[in-house]
Amino acid sequence: MKTTKATLAGLAIALLASAAAHANTIVFSDDTFNLSQYSETPIARSAPGGSVSYSQCPTCGNPGSALQVNSTAPGGGDAIGMGFINNSFSYDPATRGSITSINFAIDKNYMTQWPVSLSHHFSNAVLALIEQNGSYFIAPVQGPHFNGGTTGYKTLSVSGLLATSFSEIDFATNKVLPVHPNFSGADMLFGFASYDHGNKSFPNDLSFVSDFDNLNLTISAQAKATPDSANTAALLGLAVGVLSLVRRRTAV
Repeated sequence: MKTTKATLAGLAIALLASAAAHANTIVFSDDTFNLSQYSETPIARSAPGGSVSYSQCPTCGNPGSALQVNSTAPGGGDAIGMGFINNSFSYDPATRGSITSINFAIDKNYMTQWPVSLSHHFSNAVLALIEQNGSYFIAPVQGPHFNGGTTGYKTLSVSGLLATSFSEIDFATNKVLPVHPNFSGADMLFGFASYDHGNKSFPNDLSFVSDFDNLNLTISAQAKATPDSANTAALLGLAVGVLSLVRRRTAV
C-alpha cells in the first residue's frame, strides 16, 4: 500500500509540474535590420547641435547586414541619441499574460574618432527600449569600456529586467522620469536606443559609429488562461483527483 500511495503522489506531482511548465516564454530576434520594420523615436539632445543618421549596412554585421548609426555629439560633454522600435516585436499582456521579466542582448561594434593622444574611457552601452501607450521607457545595458578606436563586436546583455528596471524618457526634451511601464497593461513594442556622449575635456564635436546586430529579447510571462489551455486545465484536474484519491486511501 505504501508503494501505491507514493506512486500516486509522485504522479500527481509530475502532472502539476507539467501543467506549470506551460508558462509563456516569447523570443523576439532580428539579425538583418530591415528598416521597414522599425519606427524611430525623436532625437534626444542634451544641448543644441549634433546629428544622427542611420542605415541598414549590408556587410558590417556579425555577420551579414546590420544597423549602422552615425552620430556627432556636441563638444563639452553633451549627449545625443535616438531609439529604434521594431513594430513586429509586439506583446499584449491581456492575451499572453503579465510579463515577469525580460532578457535583452545585442551585438555592438563601437567606433570613435577620439584623438589617440588623449586618454579617456568611453562608456560602451545601449538602452533596452519599450514603447507603451505612446510613451518610451529605457533600461541601461552596460558593455565594456574602451579608450577610443574600435571595440569590435561585443555582446551587450542583461537578464531579469523588471518593470522597475525601466524609466520613462521624453526624447524630445531628453528628460528621464521616475515612471515605469505596466507589464500587465497595454500592448508593448520593443527595441533599443543608441546614445553617445561627448567629453568635457575636449571642446570639439566627437563622431561615433555604432554597428548593431543580433538583437534578442526573451520575455517570460505568467501563463494566461485561454481556450488553448484546455490541456493544461485537464492535467490540473487530473492531478487534483489523484491527490484526493491519495488522501482517501490514507484515511482508510
